[in-house]
Amino acid sequence: MFPDRSRGFAAITAIFIVIVLGGLGIVIATISASQQRASTFDLNGVRAYQATRAGIEFATFDALRNSNCPASTTIALTGALTGFWATVTCSGLSHTEATATTIYNITATGCNRSACPGAPDATYVERQLQVTVASSSP
Repeated sequence: MFPDRSRGFAAITAIFIVIVLGGLGIVIATISASQQRASTFDLNGVRAYQATRAGIEFATFDALRNSNCPASTTIALTGALTGFWATVTCSGLSHTEATATTIYNITATGCNRSACPGAPDATYVERQLQVTVASSSP
C-alpha cells in the first residue's frame, strides 16, 4: 500500500535534541569558568589594594612617628596577604615659617610579585596609592 514515510523521524529528533543539549552544556561550562576567573581576579585585586594600604600605613607611621622617610622599601606581607608585596617610596620636604613642617609624599604599589611594579602577565594584579602628610614640630 502506502510506504511509511514518517519512519526514522523520532531518531532524527532525538539526535537534534542531544546536540542542542550538549551545546548548551558547553556554553554553561564556559560561562562558569569565566565567572570563576573573574572572581579570582577581583579577589586578587582587593588583596593588592590591601597590600598597598598596608604599605601606606607603614610609611605614614614611620614618617610621622619616627621622622623617617625611606626612599624606597619593599614589604613582604603575611597572613591573608601572603604572596603579595608592597613597594613604598617616600620623599620629604622641610619648610619653616612659624613652625618647622615636613611634608612627606608617599607612594605605595601593591602587587602579587616580589618586585612592584612587576612584569604583567595573565595573573598579575597591581594597585597604587599616593598620600601626602605633614608633620609639624614646635
